[in-house]
Order: sequence, then C-alpha cells, then structure tokens
Amino acid sequence: MSPDKTVKILKQAIGISALIFSAIIITEIALVFFLRSSISSKATEAETVNSSIRTKAGDVEQRSALRSEAAEAAPLNASLKNILSNKDSLLGLSKDLNDTANLYSVNLAFSFTGEVEEKKDPYGKAGFSMTVDGEYGKIVNFLKKINSGRFIFDISNIDIQNREGTNIFRLLAHGYILYRK
Repeated sequence: MSPDKTVKILKQAIGISALIFSAIIITEIALVFFLRSSISSKATEAETVNSSIRTKAGDVEQRSALRSEAAEAAPLNASLKNILSNKDSLLGLSKDLNDTANLYSVNLAFSFTGEVEEKKDPYGKAGFSMTVDGEYGKIVNFLKKINSGRFIFDISNIDIQNREGTNIFRLLAHGYILYRK
C-alpha cells in the first residue's frame, strides 16, 4: 500500500471517529438536558408532596392540641352551664336592664334580634341590639354592672359618639347574650 493511500485511510478513519465522537457527545448533551428537565420536574413534585405532608402533619398536631384543650375545658363547660341563666330568664332581662339603666341615670333602648342555633355549643345565643344615652362615666358604670350580673354579654360591635355641644354620649351595641340550653 502506498503512503498516500494510508494517509487517506487514516484521514477517513479520523474523520469517522470524529463524527462518531461528535454524535456521542451530542447524544450525551441531549440526554443530560432531558434528564435535567426530568429531575427538575421530579424535584418540584417531591417538594409539593413534602409540603402537603408538612401541612397534614401540622393539622394532626393541631387536632391533637384541640383534643387536649377540649378535655381540659370539659370541666369548665359544666361550670359555665351552672353560671349561665336559662333561656326562660331572658324574659325578664329587658325589665332588669331598664331598672339598671334607671339606677345609673342612662336612657336605654334594648331589643332582641333573634336566636343563633349552634348545635355544637353547650349554650345558646340570643342576639341583641341596644342604644344607651347618657354621660360617659354613667354609661361605663352601666356596662360594668350588666357585665357583672347573671347574664354573659358577648358584645361584637360597639360604637360610641358624643352629641355635639353636650357631655351626653350615645352608645350603640350589638352582640349576643349567652344562656343555658
């Protein structure tokens, strides 16, 4: 074989080897990008699952804490039932409140707004709305007195305004009165 032919065969062999090597490198690069995308998607999926597990674990811990607190509060529910007035005693509440308002020299407009039925609660709720007019200190003393009485007032909305040019205030309050079922 002649040296030119040998050189030519070697150049062809090197060219073919370079092409094969290039094809292998390109295939490996494509494979790396494909695997990288797949790994990224799997990592995102794993993070989502991990987050869901953490949330559920937190829910389990909260439920456990609530069960523990409910067990601790159970004896207090019995005490609460003993403290609360029964529903029938609400019939005399308007008169009692008016008597207390007269005692503290304030004007009172009181009305019930309806009952809230919650089966899970061991007590009932009767909605109320009241307007109290008078001097600020007398209104405060009136509120203290009714909150220390035999009814438990859960005031959810309160607004107090001064009547222009006077020392008379108007209190508007809405909320619930708790009673024993």
